[in-house]
Amino acid sequence: AAANAATRLAQADRVARHYGAHAIDIGAKRISIGICDTQACARRQDPPAAWFLYERTSQGWRRVK
Repeated sequence: AAANAATRLAQADRVARHYGAHAIDIGAKRISIGICDTQACARRQDPPAAWFLYERTSQGWRRVK
């Protein structure tokens, strides 16, 4: 749900874990994840409602607060 911040954080963390290995393979030190809550956003007409930034650490990806 768009109003559930904890769920959005958990969703972004799952995405970071899922795509993190590929990001490391291409040399990325940071990744950003945008979560949409409208069809216009999904079509890239509007910006995401929430953005999350992660940086690579020796233990994996850590969300930047």
